[in-house]
Amino acid sequence: MDPDQVAQLLINLLNNAADAIKESRRKDGEILIQTWRDCNSAVLVVSDNGAGMTDEVKGQLFTCNFSTKHRGHGYGLVTCAKIVENNGGSIEVRSTLGEGSTFTIRLPAGPCP
Repeated sequence: MDPDQVAQLLINLLNNAADAIKESRRKDGEILIQTWRDCNSAVLVVSDNGAGMTDEVKGQLFTCNFSTKHRGHGYGLVTCAKIVENNGGSIEVRSTLGEGSTFTIRLPAGPCP
């Protein structure tokens, strides 16, 4: 996988997490980044304790031009999904309104050594 694409993926997810925390007005905002490898994939998880999302918003996240931000353009998560898809991976979102969101990305990494 292209390191520039991984960087773009991380920048987009981290910017969204920071914005969600800002929106929630939490003074104890946290972003957690986890990585590991299982037998056939590399896993990247980005979690925040920000505003969270409704099911309706989650259903539109990867739609071009959809944004919940006042000045958002709606391309950040679309770009993330395209990068993951182009590299044979998957992206999953879990979110609870008022509690935060977790994005889990799995990318093929070949068999375990």
